[in-house]
Amino acid sequence: MVKTEILSVSDLIFFDTKPILEIKIDYPQIQGFMPDRAEKRINSFFENDAKRQNRTARTVLAVKAKEAYLYSRENAFPFHLWSYLQTVEETFSGRDKWSLYADRYVYSGGAHGDTIRRGFTFSLKTGRRLSLSEVCPVGQKEILASVVQEIRRSEEGIYFEDAEMLAVRNFDPKNFYLTKEGVTVFYPLYTIAPYSSGIREFLIPCFRENGDH
Repeated sequence: MVKTEILSVSDLIFFDTKPILEIKIDYPQIQGFMPDRAEKRINSFFENDAKRQNRTARTVLAVKAKEAYLYSRENAFPFHLWSYLQTVEETFSGRDKWSLYADRYVYSGGAHGDTIRRGFTFSLKTGRRLSLSEVCPVGQKEILASVVQEIRRSEEGIYFEDAEMLAVRNFDPKNFYLTKEGVTVFYPLYTIAPYSSGIREFLIPCFRENGDH
């Protein structure tokens, strides 16, 4: 078992004394019963990822926010503060595996922002990021069959009419995380359902806690 601490990279970008972009990137750091090399490898991965996101937000997104602010000022439109926010949720901490997901929310004006989810699963023995096939013994065909069955059982209006076909076409084996109940695979916003339905998740009870990875 490991202990997880959530750290943050935060900033508030101003232009012409006006705040135009808020940045807050949460990222995990772990410690516990694992080899030092594995701990350092995992922690470095997330720390570097947070720094990379911060650089992107402070440059690319900040420039766009400045342009939007100038346009709104010139045209007497209200300007709403842009956001770049990441939260993390630990979902599994076992003897040799650790898993979480990170939700990155970006608001750049308009009715609502956009949320992108990323799943992460690591070996606590080596610090290596694990693939779906390494933690779930069933194949992609069986996983997709379970996804399609759940879509068919769902209430009308949750998914697009062609959601079954879209689920197969848009399946990404990187989009998963572990829980005590199994592996959860997920689909980004708009891929198989409207925005109002959120990020769609499907539990596949195929996770093996034991294993030498």
